Amino acid sequence: MKQASYIILIALFAGLGSCKKFLDVKPEDSILEDDLYSKETGFQSALNGVYMGLTDPSLYGGSMTMEMVEILAQRYNCLGTNPGNKYNALASYDYANARVVPQLANTWFNMYELIANINTMLPEMEERKAVFTGINYELMKGEALALRAFLHYDVFRLFGAVYKNDSVVSKRVPYYTVRTSTPGELLTGKEVIEKVLTDLEEAEKYLEKADPIITNGKAGTGPAIFTTGRHLRMNYYAVKLLQARVLLHANRHEDALAAAKVVIDKQAAWFPFVTIGEVTNPRNPDRIFSNELVFAVQHFGIANSYGRYFIPNLPDSGILAPVQTKLDKVYEASTNDYRYLSYTWAIPNDGTKSFKCFYKYAPPADTAARQFNIPLMRVSEAYFIAAEASTLTADKFQYLNAIRSARNLTTPLPLTANFSTELRKEYQKEFYGEGQLFFYYKRNYTTAIENGSASGNISMNNDKYVLPLPDIETSARN
Repeated sequence: MKQASYIILIALFAGLGSCKKFLDVKPEDSILEDDLYSKETGFQSALNGVYMGLTDPSLYGGSMTMEMVEILAQRYNCLGTNPGNKYNALASYDYANARVVPQLANTWFNMYELIANINTMLPEMEERKAVFTGINYELMKGEALALRAFLHYDVFRLFGAVYKNDSVVSKRVPYYTVRTSTPGELLTGKEVIEKVLTDLEEAEKYLEKADPIITNGKAGTGPAIFTTGRHLRMNYYAVKLLQARVLLHANRHEDALAAAKVVIDKQAAWFPFVTIGEVTNPRNPDRIFSNELVFAVQHFGIANSYGRYFIPNLPDSGILAPVQTKLDKVYEASTNDYRYLSYTWAIPNDGTKSFKCFYKYAPPADTAARQFNIPLMRVSEAYFIAAEASTLTADKFQYLNAIRSARNLTTPLPLTANFSTELRKEYQKEFYGEGQLFFYYKRNYTTAIENGSASGNISMNNDKYVLPLPDIETSARN
């Protein structure tokens, strides 16, 4: 309740992003702000509010992981024989549809609201260093800067131009580093990327001095919540992986490879690959491969998300599930791949559905803390980035085969295989329900992707890859 109060408070005085006019900060708001930031616990609650905000259904508790961006990647059967499907408009890239317009606006608005909250917090941190104890100033400053970069980058990935084709012409996304009542200048993709990398470089400087994940792994150092469970916070290795992700996007392959290797070098120690015993534990199967998560958000309402999108008793027109033949094709009908075992994909025993349903986010029989985690970055992505960024064919396949082996695909891909095809296949298998595939397609400007509901492919172009800025954003600039 205390945390919720702080979130509301921050929303009142922080301003709500460029999508509408910012709220004026009145004298009484300043008094509340002074009280909030008079103690270290106030900063902790404010930063926790940002992490909690990430789990909103319009963000990583739905649209940005399980639902909207996965529909855009044609993950589910939303067309075809179900013309009344409520997700039909998204799957058709009908961004002007009355059901889609508010969804896009909510995602944009809530991203920038969290950014505004961060921008309220950061100058207060600088001004009130004296209230912090131990490593907490460096830890929280690094996390806040990295979260600001993370959010801006995902706004760009969704609403920005296709960088491969247009990095310096189209201006579509503002980047806020201060709280302001004036809509920020729209920037090109190159400008956004540069600002993201600047924030990440600054975050790295703070976290490499203080983050206990570097020496102790995800467990960190207890008992303080900020120094334990470091994979649930924007930690040092999450910053390095995000750097690798962004640098690859910017075609800076050598730098992307170097950043990815920092994470890969700690895989065995801090991010061990899932085992068959963990995946097939009958009462608590590890469907998200929790030990491999470099950054995840803890969403205590995840059962609601599962019930909203995936639970088998939803009507066929409302459930997010793939056509089974297409799903078999994605996983190449493998009965060995840990990602395609019956603990994650299964036809319900009660007969509610005749096709395989998605259980990745289903509550397990036994309560486990990891059941609340939504993956945002996992160690396998570091291998995929390293594979793509490497210049030698042998190195490319070495990184790719390392993940295939970890998923129980024991036959290595030969060096004569088509690398781009095999990398795409692994993205399709690895990130189901995590929101990464659409961004992979967009980054590479994939011109045809398989239709999720019918035979054949869907032709992709700028109009489908570049989501329109919400009316509430464009009207604020008129």
